[in-house]
Amino acid sequence: MNLDFHYYGTYVAARLAGYDLDSAQTIAHAAQYVDDSNKSMLSDSLGHPYISDFSPIPTGQSMWDMVDKDIFWSEEALNEIADIWVPFHFLPGNYGINNDIKEYTGPQSDNRSLYRWTFDDESTKQFKMLCQPNSPIVKSMINDIILNHKNNDYTLHLAGMRMHVLADTWAHMFYIGMPAWFINDALEEVFIVNGTEKTPAKWIRIWPWNDSTDIIHGELATPDMFAYNSLVYHGHGRMGHLPDYPWLKYEYTPRWSKYPITKDNTSYFLQAFKQLTKALECIKNNTPFDIKSYADLPVETENVIKEILATKPNDNDQSETWRNNIGRIKINGIPLEVPVKYNKDLWLDKVKEIKSVEGTDYYHFNKSACLHLKLVQDSLAAYNINFDSTPRENIVSTKFKCKKGKYIGSIDKSIQYYPKMQDQGIIRQLIEHMSVNGKALILTLISSGMRIGEALQIDLDDLNLDANPPTIIIRGENTKNGNNRITFINKEAKQTLGEWLKVRDKYLQSSLNKNRGLVSKGIGNLKDENDSRLFPFSYDNVKEMWDNVLRKIGYDKVDKSTGRKQLRIHQLRKFFRSQLALGCPLDIVEALMGHEGYLTDEYRRYTTKQMGEHYLKYEHLLYISMPEDILKLKSEFTDELNNTKDALCHNRSQVEALIDENKELKDRLSVMEDDSEKFHYILQCLVEGKQPEASANERWP
Repeated sequence: MNLDFHYYGTYVAARLAGYDLDSAQTIAHAAQYVDDSNKSMLSDSLGHPYISDFSPIPTGQSMWDMVDKDIFWSEEALNEIADIWVPFHFLPGNYGINNDIKEYTGPQSDNRSLYRWTFDDESTKQFKMLCQPNSPIVKSMINDIILNHKNNDYTLHLAGMRMHVLADTWAHMFYIGMPAWFINDALEEVFIVNGTEKTPAKWIRIWPWNDSTDIIHGELATPDMFAYNSLVYHGHGRMGHLPDYPWLKYEYTPRWSKYPITKDNTSYFLQAFKQLTKALECIKNNTPFDIKSYADLPVETENVIKEILATKPNDNDQSETWRNNIGRIKINGIPLEVPVKYNKDLWLDKVKEIKSVEGTDYYHFNKSACLHLKLVQDSLAAYNINFDSTPRENIVSTKFKCKKGKYIGSIDKSIQYYPKMQDQGIIRQLIEHMSVNGKALILTLISSGMRIGEALQIDLDDLNLDANPPTIIIRGENTKNGNNRITFINKEAKQTLGEWLKVRDKYLQSSLNKNRGLVSKGIGNLKDENDSRLFPFSYDNVKEMWDNVLRKIGYDKVDKSTGRKQLRIHQLRKFFRSQLALGCPLDIVEALMGHEGYLTDEYRRYTTKQMGEHYLKYEHLLYISMPEDILKLKSEFTDELNNTKDALCHNRSQVEALIDENKELKDRLSVMEDDSEKFHYILQCLVEGKQPEASANERWP
């Protein structure tokens, strides 16, 4: 659905549900703002978030951000896409007590490109994420407002946000909010249905879309691609905006089904409107909401809504149609007021104007987004459905296999009962909330494979940042097996260590001053002012820092079976091993970790230099954020891509000019051939003494 329905349709539904003008406009604004609150709306030009007391999340995504994710694809990018599109735009519904569970009848395998795709257990789980109306979670998210969030400053914002989600379950049914060829793709032949007539849809297949693309001669939609999890297979991209047009009825055959499906958008959008009205009535009146329940609209009101939805505007935007007809809808005989026009920058501009964020509409909306994401995560986890970067049990992610048999993407099928460290997204959240000493320590652990006890005993003389890769000597008195060893750190850790070393002495002096005060009170022991360790603090200091950060980002839960924190700093070594082993020889990985008991004879042949060369080759596997040199490469690649596009456009113009010139030459040649034929005919007649036919003479120039 687009702005016309999300804003004006939601506004009318809120007014019919009993909300006053201002409240209805807040609900409607929140409903549309879900599409507009992308990354650019969360931070200023310097990257500083407008909100500091929690981490806001985007609810929408710009086209160019998606293209960026498609070019620089990673599992992390897939998780970010899922966190936005699954909970806010393609709410899963093909599971649980839904009476309309769809059966997968699509292909079981595909081998048409560079990769091999197979329908497996992961695919089965993903198919449960098919967006459908009247799913268990639709009921949960409405009743959650009534039970847990009523009469709060953010209640209207949360209600509006969830009206967007509810409405999209009707428009986006039968697609999922993740790039998945086997679900979101469709046969090329699609029909626009008008009564008994079917007209083939005309497509302009282009990726990425842009505002300057000609849309007169066809509907914009994504092209086919060789990668099964390309963003062209995200949501309803292959169907363009057909699912978003209220006046349209169309027939298509999705990849997941053998049989065509007809979608009557006008009927579906009317049901969505009536369900929005019912849900808002329940929220306002504190009455339980149930699925498949709809508002009983007055006949006159329903007819106006039908008329609006069935009207096809010239620009495919029904906003003016809504504005021109809202006054025809009456409550107690009084026509509804037309709301102010939607302005996506309204709430953020207010924050910038008053230079304060807490208590604003902007703040309440972003708080609501975090609440909604958590509800969706928890509700789906109860049905063993997981989509985001912190799965509770089985990971659900796109997975494909190249023709040599190697899997690309997530291949971990093991049970995960809580978030684990094999996820850059979680670690990024951790270090974003740490001071420079914590960031330096964590990135050192992640990129070196050291134990925390070893890291806290590193002397400044043991660190060589000038080497390539930078090296750290771990002395035998500090290792588990008593042997010296060398390990490495990557560029990301080196950069952060450099920042830490600039302030280390100042930190140590401040720590000593604080320590003297405690000692004077009989608490603790006096610290050494000549402490030469890289990280001059204790394990207790680290544990306190770790626990504080976990609390800030909401990962401080305790495993009931073990009584320990679900996320522990020791798990960073597992991250190191699992990530680096994706490319680096396992013997080298084990050696860097100090696991000599696992080493084979082949390891003995590696020199320190050779180990460093292998490490350099695969250090990118340990990056948590993208380093500056990679960002520069990415920027250069993007510039080159844009230059290539410009060159292609120029070449296209030249080719078109050559085609026109060639056509002109062909026409002239045809005339010359025709004239030559007539000349020979007349010459022959003159030789034979015959009179040429009049038609030939008339045509002769």
